[in-house]
Amino acid sequence: MAVKGVSRQHTHLGEAGENVTRQKIVTCTISILATDGPEKLSAFTVAKRASVRRSHVVYYYPQKKDLIAAAVTEVIGKGQEMVLVAVAGKKTASECLEAYIDSLFQWLVKFPEHASVMGMLHYYGTVGAEFKELNAKVREVGEARIADMLHFGKSGTPSQRERELAKLIRELLIGNLTNVISSTDSSQLLTDCQKLKKAVFGLVDTYEKSGKR
Repeated sequence: MAVKGVSRQHTHLGEAGENVTRQKIVTCTISILATDGPEKLSAFTVAKRASVRRSHVVYYYPQKKDLIAAAVTEVIGKGQEMVLVAVAGKKTASECLEAYIDSLFQWLVKFPEHASVMGMLHYYGTVGAEFKELNAKVREVGEARIADMLHFGKSGTPSQRERELAKLIRELLIGNLTNVISSTDSSQLLTDCQKLKKAVFGLVDTYEKSGKR
């Protein structure tokens, strides 16, 4: 269910998980990508780790790129679920935005393997048409959701200025999270989260002040 004032009708990108076998395949694909890298990913390695037949893997995901796409969409879906839960019931734009940032770090703590998969999406998004499209959809959904948070409590839809600010916030979040993922151990995540919130709200304050001139 969409959260009123925050996420109207944004496409949910999560893997549906039609049955237990398919979900096991996707889960093990994520694990292999995170621990061994894409070069070790194959129908055979996934089947072995998931304890399913190789034919089952190939049936659902005929090519390696299909496995990677399934892993990416599953990871994105989990992240989106955590965001929607986090912002539910919040009463102001600031509360929504703070909860959103907190949920990103909670996601990294709860699903540490997901960070590596998201990093691969950014890489593959520069070299493959199908991943460029997925990366663009992820960016579109993220910016729209942040714009809804900035517009919280107001009538109508987010303004052009709010959409521009949402884009800047998302770029700031992605840049900082990428740095956190690549250089910080989990014990420092809380500190990094507080620093990022300070940076984001500083950007919002600067943008609002510039609009009043």
